[in-house]
Amino acid sequence: DSIPPTVTLLYPNGGESFAADSLVPIRWNAYDETKVNRIDLFLSLDGGINYTDTIRLWAPVYTPYVWKVPNKSSKTCKIKVIAYDSGYNPISDESDVSFGVTMTGVAGDPGNREQIFVFRLWQNAPNPFKQLTTINYQLPQAGQVSLKIYNINGQLVRTLFKGNKESGQYSVIWNGTDNKNRKISNGIYIVKLKANQQTITNRIILIK
Repeated sequence: DSIPPTVTLLYPNGGESFAADSLVPIRWNAYDETKVNRIDLFLSLDGGINYTDTIRLWAPVYTPYVWKVPNKSSKTCKIKVIAYDSGYNPISDESDVSFGVTMTGVAGDPGNREQIFVFRLWQNAPNPFKQLTTINYQLPQAGQVSLKIYNINGQLVRTLFKGNKESGQYSVIWNGTDNKNRKISNGIYIVKLKANQQTITNRIILIK
C-alpha cells in the first residue's frame, strides 16, 4: 500500500476556548482504501510551529478521543492528528485556526498552591453539536448540586448530575439523549446548573 490515507481534523478546529482540566472530545475523519491502522494526536502551544506535547499515541481510529486539557495557558493552541495506513504511510491535519487554553486560578505560596474556584458554567463545546458535547463547570464550595437539561418549554429532558460535590472543576459529556436514553430531536435546549441557591443557564444547540 503506497497511497497514504486521508484525515481531517474536525474539532477543535480553531476559535474555541477551554479551561484547564476540562474534557474535550477531539474529532476527526480518517479513511483509507484498505485500513487506517493508527491515529496519533499532538498539541502545539505556539500556533503549530512546534508540536511538543503528545496527547495520545494509538488513539481509537474511528471514535472521538476525550482529551483532558492540560493545566497550561496559551491563546495559540493547535492540535495535529496523524493517520497511518497498514503500510505506515502517514498523513496529517491540524486545527485551521488557534484555540485558547486557560489555566485554573491559583493563589498563595507557589510552593503550596491552593486552587481558587468560582461558581461558573462554561459554554458547552462543541456548540452546536451532533453526537457529543462537553459541559464544564466550577463550584466554589461543597454542597448539593444539580446539572440538568431542559427544552425551551421548561420541561426536564435529562438529569446529568444530582447529588453532593466538593469544590472544584468538573466536566460532563452529554450525548443528546433524554432520561430514558432516547435520542432527542434537534433544536435549542437549556443547561441549568444549580448549587447553594445559585443558578446559571446556557443554551445548547443540537443539530442532526
